[in-house]
Amino acid sequence: MRASNGTITTFDVPGAASTQPFAINRAGSVTGQYEDSNDLFHGFVRAADGTITTFDVPNSAFTVAQAIDGKGSIVGYWHDPNADINHGFLRTADGKITKFDAPDALATLPWGITSKGVIGGFYEDTQGTSHGMILHPGGKMKVFDVRKSYGTWGYSINATGSITGDWIDLVNGDFVWHGYVRTP
Repeated sequence: MRASNGTITTFDVPGAASTQPFAINRAGSVTGQYEDSNDLFHGFVRAADGTITTFDVPNSAFTVAQAIDGKGSIVGYWHDPNADINHGFLRTADGKITKFDAPDALATLPWGITSKGVIGGFYEDTQGTSHGMILHPGGKMKVFDVRKSYGTWGYSINATGSITGDWIDLVNGDFVWHGYVRTP
């Protein structure tokens, strides 16, 4: 049986060549990225009333907003064109942006945030291996790997601090992807 379509509201960031929302919170605020006419990506947040605010991390080549919590705080990553690496950011509802990195990271990629401000995601080290990460308010970061994997990626974190994602293993000479859930 096909489900009802419900109410669908379409939107675009004004003047954008493309609009890509990635997350929605309980209040109905949406965050994501949009592409401008110069093929550059920027972050946006759309309030439940339809008001759209665009933003960039200062000095970034592009900004990707991945997740939004109930208070309107947004996490994502931005590209530093001078160092050619990605860094994480936290943007509070009032627009204040804090940049952060995992230790010895070539790329820090936060993908989720809880209502308590706990950030989940992953980072790539200087050898090119990905590791899961959880960043607590105040700056304490926990880094983890699933077994002796060839990489661990964290994509979503819930209110209890459980994080899910995938990891890669070598089985009979082939790389195989698996899922995981890490509880606190």
